[in-house]
Amino acid sequence: MLGLRASAQSPRPRTTADSLRIVWADVDHFWQAYDRLATARTTADSLAIIDTQYLALATPGLRKYAEAAQATAPDWLRAIRTHRRYLAAIRPAMQSVGQQQHAIRQAARQLQAIYPAATFPTLYFAVGKFEVGGTAFGDALYIGAELKCASPQPPLAEIRPELRGGVSAVSTVSTACIHEIIHGQQQVRDYRTNLEGAIQEGAAEYLAFRLTGRLGATAAFAYARQHEAVVRHQFAEQADQPIAAQWFLATPDAATGQPGALGYFIGFRICEAYYDQARDKKLALRQLVALNDLPQLLAAGRRYLAQP
Repeated sequence: MLGLRASAQSPRPRTTADSLRIVWADVDHFWQAYDRLATARTTADSLAIIDTQYLALATPGLRKYAEAAQATAPDWLRAIRTHRRYLAAIRPAMQSVGQQQHAIRQAARQLQAIYPAATFPTLYFAVGKFEVGGTAFGDALYIGAELKCASPQPPLAEIRPELRGGVSAVSTVSTACIHEIIHGQQQVRDYRTNLEGAIQEGAAEYLAFRLTGRLGATAAFAYARQHEAVVRHQFAEQADQPIAAQWFLATPDAATGQPGALGYFIGFRICEAYYDQARDKKLALRQLVALNDLPQLLAAGRRYLAQP
């Protein structure tokens, strides 16, 4: 999740799953503007189309993203021109995002069932400039549809290598949404070590999997399940060091071939063990949502990392 910041105030959070708002007007506006670009004769024409047909119609979610990313029409035009094949391939999938409403709402209801105090932001789906899959701006949750609403096997040659592992199919977007919503419930935000970061991301990933039946960081999990002892040992050596991007970004290691985001897997396994060993399962789930039992989770993490 990219740490973009917005200065504008957001609307109040939706406090129940049934009142969750899901907005994808920006996706519709993007494709309308995209089609109009075919009529542009000059770069100035293209920029005017993006400005008037997309950015001028922006929802609060897209406006906050554009402000935080300091992005303007030339940035979108550049992104479109450098991702032509990719955009053409994923267009049908991206335009079907509205069909995922039921899955997103169902996951939100299940979250509220295990954590009644949950609050829910407005979800805004928009097309950014290929840099972030999801990030929160106060009580608005921005989802980058160009990365999180793709087709099952999109062409990735035009995608920057560090982002390829974060591209996911629209059919799994409920997992991405609920993962980010769970982050909004977590009470401890000042994570400094790799182990603390793994628990933060792993808790959201573990709970999202329980609620949707799907994983987000699929490449990391596929690799780590086959090499768990090795990954665990590598992580254990750096567990108490300051948070390192290699464990949490989707960028693969060019030298070893290891996928990125392996910290998500480590955290998932720690939270899974924490739940399995808990006597009060309902309480354990609530504690995983809120992360209000961090000392016990850290202890569970050290037990996991101590395994041979």
